[in-house]
Amino acid sequence: MQLQDAEWSGQTTEEYVEQKQKGMDNIEKLLKERGQIHGDAEVTHGVARKICKILMEHSKLSEAGEEMARMIVLKMVRGVQVPSHADHWDDIGGYSRLIRKVECE
Repeated sequence: MQLQDAEWSGQTTEEYVEQKQKGMDNIEKLLKERGQIHGDAEVTHGVARKICKILMEHSKLSEAGEEMARMIVLKMVRGVQVPSHADHWDDIGGYSRLIRKVECE
């Protein structure tokens, strides 16, 4: 059977399914690698959401500032789970500078 979708034109259904399965395998590999760098995604985002909920109840930041603050919280939660990954700490500095620029200048 030939697929008619322009993206997969000329492929059989079996070839299409095999290609999609390889893509899913690559996603699973990427998620595993990212988990080692950022910690468990469900835990990380759950903790970050709880912290953000409390912070945003008292926020006087602009919408952009609030989003940047949420990113700082996410990076902090990742950082305490995998403290040796310097990008977490560097990103916090970058988001802090952006907030300063948006809110103070």
